[in-house]
Amino acid sequence: MKVMGVRKSKEENFQINGSLSEVIEKCYRALQNGGFKKIRFNETINQFEADYKQVVGTIWGEIKITLTVNSGLVNVNVVAWANVDNIYALFSSPIDKILLKFKSNLY
Repeated sequence: MKVMGVRKSKEENFQINGSLSEVIEKCYRALQNGGFKKIRFNETINQFEADYKQVVGTIWGEIKITLTVNSGLVNVNVVAWANVDNIYALFSSPIDKILLKFKSNLY
């Protein structure tokens, strides 16, 4: 029997000026520069998925970014999941760290 870690998620929504293709490129670069691995993009639904693993601090998680166009702006929906059952999670949220790795590289 395989024991799974305790996982939690957090969702954020914001808007970015620009065309959909520009925002797709920005998101891809932000994921690359943030250290995300296995970056996948579903063009049909304009959605990124990527893994994040940091051995130091033991952050293991994922991110999903969905883009939609609304009145000249691109809506960005970001959901991050992470394991929160380790000692490091008591001191700072691994989910917030994953979100920050993406958002700090977006601009």
